[in-house]
Amino acid sequence: DNILEISVSDEGCGIGENKDIFAPFKRYGKAGGSGLGLFVAKNAANAMGAQISVLNRNDGKSGAVAKLLLKIS
Repeated sequence: DNILEISVSDEGCGIGENKDIFAPFKRYGKAGGSGLGLFVAKNAANAMGAQISVLNRNDGKSGAVAKLLLKIS
């Protein structure tokens, strides 16, 4: 299907999957910053026709996986 997948995994505490982490100015926990990083990433992905997601790991380790799916021709 000519899809480029880029995945990044971490071993942090994971995310609250029921929260809208892509909403602007949202910060959870003791995170610093303005709360715009994932909002900007989501809008950039949409502009390129890509999909971005962040989910908790399902391999028995703590942390999250960020994934970008981009159709290439």
